[in-house]
Amino acid sequence: MEQEDSYYKVPPDKIKATLKVLNNPARYKILLQLKNKPMSISELARAINITQPTVTTYVNQLEKVGLVFTRMQKTPNNYTRLCYTLYDGLSLNWCEEEIKRLETQYSLDMPVGHYSSIECGASSFLATQARIIADSKDVSLFYHPIRMDAELLVISQGTVKYLFPYNIPENYKILQLELSAEINVAFTNQEIPTKVMLSINNLNFGPLTLIPDKNMMENKHMPEWYPENLTTRGKLFTWRVDSNKVYINSESFANFKLSDLNLTAMQTIEVAFYVGLSNQFNGGLVIFGKNFGVCNQDIRLTIKYQLND
Repeated sequence: MEQEDSYYKVPPDKIKATLKVLNNPARYKILLQLKNKPMSISELARAINITQPTVTTYVNQLEKVGLVFTRMQKTPNNYTRLCYTLYDGLSLNWCEEEIKRLETQYSLDMPVGHYSSIECGASSFLATQARIIADSKDVSLFYHPIRMDAELLVISQGTVKYLFPYNIPENYKILQLELSAEINVAFTNQEIPTKVMLSINNLNFGPLTLIPDKNMMENKHMPEWYPENLTTRGKLFTWRVDSNKVYINSESFANFKLSDLNLTAMQTIEVAFYVGLSNQFNGGLVIFGKNFGVCNQDIRLTIKYQLND
């Protein structure tokens, strides 16, 4: 998840491993290089003057502690492994209070193809890194088992719903629910804004307006099948509800509260994205999963809770 001020807050259980990884000048140089731009393994090897196998080992170690992420990108002759970092630095906190807080946090990532239902209009499709596996020409393909491998969803004039398991027993008090996803306007040739509605357990979090941005186009490292006018990266949006109100990216947005979601122990939580259903909702939406976009995450649900007194 995107961190405030571009700093990675190291979880207490990863502090020792993170410090060990950074106790090496070459691994530190890799982070300095990636701060400026994404780079391939071979580019990193040339930049810091070490062998490619060594760079691969170091990148794997940095990725394991969360400082770097990678994805495979199509090149004219083959695939290459592209490396990224989202952070300018990191912060550490090893006090007991922080450890206790992290122990009472439940997170689940839902791949974009693991929806419970979908309705979509023209120009909608579902894709893996290798190819488009379903499109609006034959909507039945959106329910083919291969959809479970999907990492990118483009949807216009429709709805996509996900069911998240809710496995927290009744003797725990829920403090906060948070949903995050990397999304954007689907096609940059659309000059009108796209309004997206998110709902959780049928409660609407209000329309979110996405503005077309042609700067979100970087086809250099995209697969051959990737549409030229399709946005290649999005922005990480976070919808959060606590005991008082709703927030979108930390800004107060609505007045309903956590208790209005009617969370029931051992029942599912329904999350739905709506786009293009009326004159108020135009354009198309792209939801980036792992290996697409810049955040390298799927749709993520996080619940903070504590044992009742």
